[in-house]
Amino acid sequence: QIPGRKYLQPVGERPRLYFVAGTLPRDLSDPLKPAYITEGEKKVLALNRAARANGLEAVVIGIGGVWGWRYSPRELQPDGSLGKGRSRPIEDLNLMQWAGRKVYLFFDSDVATNWKVAVAETAIARELRLRGADVYIVRIQEVSR
Repeated sequence: QIPGRKYLQPVGERPRLYFVAGTLPRDLSDPLKPAYITEGEKKVLALNRAARANGLEAVVIGIGGVWGWRYSPRELQPDGSLGKGRSRPIEDLNLMQWAGRKVYLFFDSDVATNWKVAVAETAIARELRLRGADVYIVRIQEVSR
C-alpha cells in the first residue's frame, strides 16, 4: 500500500465504470430501472446492499473518483498514447440507455465543503441530463463516531 493512495491502477489504464456483479445487459438498456451512481468502488457494494435491503431495484454504478467518468486531458488519446488532449466522457457511459432513466447521484459528503467535488457533481449531472436522464442529487450526512 502506498501512503495517501486508496486506489491504484496501472499507468495508462483508462477509467471505467464499475457495475455490481450480476448486472445484466437488459438492466443497462431498461430506462425504467433507476441508476444509482456513487464515487468509489467500495461504495458501490455498500449502496447496492442498502438498496437491496430496502427492496429497491436499481443499476448501481461506481466511478473511480469524482471525475472518473471522463478522460483527463493527460489520458488516453485517439492514437492510444497518453498526452495532452481535450477532456471527454469515457465510452462506458455509452453502455447505458440514459434517456428516460431516473439517475440518483450519491457523492461523498465533502461535496458541501470541497468546491472541486461540487463542480464534478454538477458536470456529471449536466452530462447525463444532456443524454436524456432525469437526474437527482442525493445528500447523505456524514456520521460522527
